[in-house]
Amino acid sequence: MSDELDFRMTDLEERLASADGAKVRSDILNKLTASGENISKKINTGLPPEEFEKAQVVYQGLAAAHEIMSVFPVEKQK
Repeated sequence: MSDELDFRMTDLEERLASADGAKVRSDILNKLTASGENISKKINTGLPPEEFEKAQVVYQGLAAAHEIMSVFPVEKQK
């Protein structure tokens, strides 16, 4: 790919494109999983309706981020 087309907008994209990209992605996936499990436990123990709705939105966001990060291209470690 030409340098002109190799554009990244965020620090995260830069980190994922680095030589440590696979580890960066793995660390992020682990954090997303742990956060999702934490929210899920709170949902399952029972929350007031307003907090329950917020927790569901956060959980869905974490799941979506995990799905995207799972397929995001990274630099393979050499």
